[in-house]
Amino acid sequence: MLNSKFSSHPNFRSIIFSRTIHSNRLRGSSIGLRIAAEFWHEPTPETMLAADASLSSIATGNSARAAYGWRILNDPLGGIYVGPETQYFGSQGYRSLRVGAHITSMKAEDTK
Repeated sequence: MLNSKFSSHPNFRSIIFSRTIHSNRLRGSSIGLRIAAEFWHEPTPETMLAADASLSSIATGNSARAAYGWRILNDPLGGIYVGPETQYFGSQGYRSLRVGAHITSMKAEDTK
């Protein structure tokens, strides 16, 4: 199964500092455009791949995430995926890379 979504929408942001810093270009309000993509794939009945990314015209804001998972606990919870995940967040003057684990997609009923 492969699912994908693409979207674009207005992006609004307002940043207020407790102290006025006139040299900070990020202060104030901004209007821009955000585009995003999301993918979900189950290469086998027991594994999943997920990825998403977005990009904003405000302060060149962007993010990306990728995850892989193995299905566990099929009987009590209908199966959940657990596995590694990495995320990236960035904007003008800011970068963050995170690596960790995820728990994803508890199913309440079989939709096949």
